[in-house]
Amino acid sequence: IKNAVTVIAQTGKYLWIKDASMSMLVYGEAPATYTNGDQLTGLVATVTTYAGATQLTPVEFPEAVAGTPVEPTVMALADVTAEKVHQYIKLEKVIYLDGTTLGDAGETLAMFDRFSTTYEGEAEDEVNVVAIVGLYNGNVQVYPISIEKVVTGGPTTAVDVIETAN
Repeated sequence: IKNAVTVIAQTGKYLWIKDASMSMLVYGEAPATYTNGDQLTGLVATVTTYAGATQLTPVEFPEAVAGTPVEPTVMALADVTAEKVHQYIKLEKVIYLDGTTLGDAGETLAMFDRFSTTYEGEAEDEVNVVAIVGLYNGNVQVYPISIEKVVTGGPTTAVDVIETAN
């Protein structure tokens, strides 16, 4: 890859990168731990497919240069499709159904714990989820990087109602 690519996230042998046109998974041993925003110029890899998803198998990693962190793309749960595989996304105000499923407006989406993310809340909590979109044997799923409960409003105060005489 001649142009610079930006690191989105890394966990174990999984490294997600992006350029101006697409996001991709690089699967294999990386020589370093990269952080969101690192720039890699001259990555050499072989294009492969695993369980229906295209990925890169690294041959040579260049030195990383610090860059600007990537922000996730906000999208609705219903818009998370196979065409979005490997993208860095944020789902806002979706329902945490359980440790493996999110829901919203009758739609459900599977979660796979690729990043060892834990959520201490309860089923039916409204949450914001930052994740990578995955595809395994034709099934779309997300790999949560963070799950945060949506907290709305602040403390309420009592208001005295005063009746006036007419």
